[in-house]
Amino acid sequence: MPIPLVVTALPAPGGASRLSVLGFVAHRLRRTPITLVGPVLITAVWATLRMLPPLEARELLLAVSTNLHHLMTNPVLTLAGSSVTLAEPVDIGELLVFLLILAPTERLAGPRRTGALFVAGHVVGTCASEFGVMLLHHLGILAHAAWNRIDVGPSYGEMAVLAGLCFLLPCGWRRRAGTAVAAAPAVVTCVIFRNMATTGHVIAFLLGAALAPSLFREVRAGLYRSRAAIVSR
Repeated sequence: MPIPLVVTALPAPGGASRLSVLGFVAHRLRRTPITLVGPVLITAVWATLRMLPPLEARELLLAVSTNLHHLMTNPVLTLAGSSVTLAEPVDIGELLVFLLILAPTERLAGPRRTGALFVAGHVVGTCASEFGVMLLHHLGILAHAAWNRIDVGPSYGEMAVLAGLCFLLPCGWRRRAGTAVAAAPAVVTCVIFRNMATTGHVIAFLLGAALAPSLFREVRAGLYRSRAAIVSR
């Protein structure tokens, strides 16, 4: 009786490793899309600005700046574009700040809560600082050129998320100390420089501290229930 010959197709060399990499990326996109996609967009915009001639780069910066003119004519596109734009070459260092704040928060609280807090901080911090510009302009303190100033970056959203991350710290002195240390640079720079941007950072942090209990309370309770269960074993 003839023995049937079974031929099994072997995977192409490197195919399994490519699939594992794609699976890892897909998993990270589901769990931490902001941490993964945000730095890519920020770096891409930063590199594009560096490659453009100076005049064209300035025009692009002005196009996405959240100044009064753009907030009144095209607020959604302006707010979205400014959140992934860095004005100066040295500002690429802010990418590290973005990762240090957003990565642990998104991992603990999830992308929806983290994203909601980031958007709230970015929008409210921007609108509050620009309202100050408008008020000073109407009082005759600032010239009309302030309506078209360059104002970009994710820092307002970062400050709100930083306040949320502080809320996830354990209760008592550790949370109070962590919040004080996190807020201190924004408060100090606001007192020293007294401009609209530094004021917006303080406002965004206060907003994040106000919203964190409603957004992160369940997350925080789950974290410390899990820790208590581990300790009791």
